Amino acid sequence: MYILIPNATGPTNIGDQAILHGLLSLLRSKHPHAQIVIHSSDAELYADSDLLVKPHIYFWAIFEKPYFFSRISRSLQLAIAFLSLKIGLKPPCISHQLADILDDYARADLIVMNGGGYLRSQKGITQSLNVLMTLWLFGFAKMYKDKAIIAPTEFGPFAYRWQEVLSAQLLGGFRTVYIRSRYSFEKYARHNKNAILSHDLALNIDNVSRAKTDDIFLLGFTIRNWLAPSAQKELEEGFADAIVRF
Repeated sequence: MYILIPNATGPTNIGDQAILHGLLSLLRSKHPHAQIVIHSSDAELYADSDLLVKPHIYFWAIFEKPYFFSRISRSLQLAIAFLSLKIGLKPPCISHQLADILDDYARADLIVMNGGGYLRSQKGITQSLNVLMTLWLFGFAKMYKDKAIIAPTEFGPFAYRWQEVLSAQLLGGFRTVYIRSRYSFEKYARHNKNAILSHDLALNIDNVSRAKTDDIFLLGFTIRNWLAPSAQKELEEGFADAIVRF
């Protein structure tokens, strides 16, 4: 069995790596003999891993060669490839590397979109472009929707209404979308009925090592910097207090 995870982040993002390893643990328990291929940003940072990792299409188009004309050229190649595949043709005039990346989508018996906080944005042109490029990953997977699953993800928050609508429209074409929080589930359910409320796959990780300093148990957490400094400080203090009380 050939399984593709087409949207992983690089290994420097510890939270997303926990989610990825939770997903890998689940897939290996169900399909122990499967070949699992990962498309990721910073694929070269997996050099010491036994995983087969390639750049994902967002990284290939925008970050592998971060020059203006290269980005334009590669984005056009993505658009040509998408439209060609959409009408059932072999994409013409695209690089061998892109063809190899896209071939994994076609070859895969199962495509699993790694979960996490991918579908969200803040205000600004750069953030809007990030949303659009992220949606390319889901768009190519959607062409093979009968074998594609969206692992527990977040839906929002979005800075603009059009980003939410476009994302919901794209995800509505999948058979099943797993959502990891009730807030996102209720927000997404206003648009589509193909969601299942689930849990963050980082919770699937077994044998978590305990970091200790002077016999004090250390607990680390991450929180997004969404707000103005004073409001952000209040949010983080409230979050920490909630963990202590729990």
